[in-house]
Amino acid sequence: MSVIDEQFAHDVYKGELLKLQKSALVNVKTVSGGELPVLGKLNKVMPGIVGGKYLCELQVVKNVTYDAL
Repeated sequence: MSVIDEQFAHDVYKGELLKLQKSALVNVKTVSGGELPVLGKLNKVMPGIVGGKYLCELQVVKNVTYDAL
C-alpha cells in the first residue's frame, strides 16, 4: 500500500482541490499500534524509472509522520 499525508498531498499538488475517491479502508494501523484515518484515495500518474509513467493508487491519510510511505 502507498500512503501520502493529507497536507503533503496538498503541497505536492500546489493546493489544487484533491479529488479523492472512496477508499475501502477506514483506518490504517501504525507500527506503534495506533490508527490513523484514511480520507480517501488518489489515482495519480507518477514519474517512474527510466522516464516511464505509472498509475499509482495513494491512500490519503491524516497526520502521517512521514510525507509518504
